[in-house]
Amino acid sequence: MKQQIASSALFRALAAACLLTAGASAHAATNWTASYGGCGEGSTVAAAGSFGTCGSSGVDVRGSSVIGGSVTDATVKAWSGGLGVQNQNESNSNGPHALDNYGGLDALIFKFTEAVSMTGLTLGWNGSDNSTSHYNDSDVSIYAWTGASATPTSYASSVAGWVLIGDYFNVGTKTGNTQAVATPVFSSYWLVSAYGSSTGSSTDAFKVLSLAGTYCGALCAPPGGDVPEPGSLALMAMGAFGLMAARRRQKNQAI
Repeated sequence: MKQQIASSALFRALAAACLLTAGASAHAATNWTASYGGCGEGSTVAAAGSFGTCGSSGVDVRGSSVIGGSVTDATVKAWSGGLGVQNQNESNSNGPHALDNYGGLDALIFKFTEAVSMTGLTLGWNGSDNSTSHYNDSDVSIYAWTGASATPTSYASSVAGWVLIGDYFNVGTKTGNTQAVATPVFSSYWLVSAYGSSTGSSTDAFKVLSLAGTYCGALCAPPGGDVPEPGSLALMAMGAFGLMAARRRQKNQAI
């Protein structure tokens, strides 16, 4: 009788875990898109050191640039070709005000109201399509914040807590200037930057036209939280199945 009660309780726990896992998968399928093509030619989206928004509710953005090894704030500006930054070494007249790695490493940091995963990125203006003496490539790096603190401790991708999702090369030469992104990571903060640092004759430059991804919802814990992720729930379910099978074998051997 005790064994039957234990098996029944285990079955209920297993069923609950499976339902939670299914619910997480269903919610994660909800898509989002953040578009920045119509934010106003030359308009300031975020002042240096601040988050701002345009075009997509629930998504804030700020600019950052690593110059001479130091993290500096940058102004985020919008053009028909997407979002770019204007760092401390640039003025309104000496653009292209893109995310580039010429004389520094520029980045955009996107802050969401809930945990999301990224599935794609589309560039507007870029160095592959608009080659100049300084800009002739369009390599992109994408990072997600997975640190212990809820908010990033720094807006430089080299700081611990930022995890590299991927380096994507020649995005400006791909169909629609669009790059697919595949990752199981969910975060409220994402960093998009030019790739590495300028080397040789290839210098990356681009503006971000749009981002796409999926929502995670309440089942995803914030960084450092205690709520199990969908992957953890699936592992719990697998472990419960194994435990039930082991108990069934013991019962059969006893008979």
